[in-house]
Amino acid sequence: MNRHEALRLVNKLLDPETPMDEKQRAAAQLSELIRILLPESNEEQK
Repeated sequence: MNRHEALRLVNKLLDPETPMDEKQRAAAQLSELIRILLPESNEEQK
C-alpha cells in the first residue's frame, strides 16, 4: 500500500456518505498498515 491508498482509506472513514461496511473494511486495512509500520515495543506488549 502506498501513501495515496492510505489517505484514500482515511477519507473513506471521514466521509459521512461512505457505507458502514466500506468504513469497516478501510479501518481494518489501516489497522493492519499501522501494525506493520509501527510494531509494538517490548514495553507495550507487557
